[in-house]
Amino acid sequence: MHDEFNDTLDDIWTKELADLDELLIPNYFGPMRRGGILFVGMNPSFNEKTVKSFFSGKMALDISGRSAFAWSASPRINRASSIAYSEWSQRNYHTFFRFHDVIAKHCERDWNHLDLFNFRSTSQKSFEKLLAQRPHYVAKQMDLFSRVVSSIEPEVILIANANGARRARDFLGLKFDEIVGHYPYKIGDAFVPIFLSGMLTNGVLDTFSRERLIWQISQSIRR
Repeated sequence: MHDEFNDTLDDIWTKELADLDELLIPNYFGPMRRGGILFVGMNPSFNEKTVKSFFSGKMALDISGRSAFAWSASPRINRASSIAYSEWSQRNYHTFFRFHDVIAKHCERDWNHLDLFNFRSTSQKSFEKLLAQRPHYVAKQMDLFSRVVSSIEPEVILIANANGARRARDFLGLKFDEIVGHYPYKIGDAFVPIFLSGMLTNGVLDTFSRERLIWQISQSIRR
């Protein structure tokens, strides 16, 4: 299934983004577990130091990591390498992903991570500007995101990025349910709880708010 989604990504890049200077290949989808907790971010960052750390000894990056990831008819980094890099990042980028493990362990569930957008960027400000200028790209990416989420059928979804949370709320038509304390989202015949939050790291969410959020997520699973 993820191959089909990645074909769609390539089509979106070709039709909506190919005219951009220094365009990077998308953050391709790898195999994902069904069910569990789905963590959602805005878009993947791009860090050349992290890229070189992963590919060291695997392939020669005699040019910058950014050039190696450049979008072209024959990219130096193929889908398989891109997916392997993403999976490695989730295991080793503890600053960002450690709370995924904490929450999943507390809830005794596996987890997946997705981004609303598969566009690699180091600047949120410039990325938001691009989104404002590319409404067709935004619509296609958000539609693809909803399809991928439906294929995973998660038990609960946490969108941990304020800008991403607002975009997902508006695109998916989410309404806060004051009785259950989350945003119900229908996937198939079931309503899946969605929680909207700021980032779990970088001091955006204080310890007490994070504790309360973890409790709310665990309660939604046990209902």
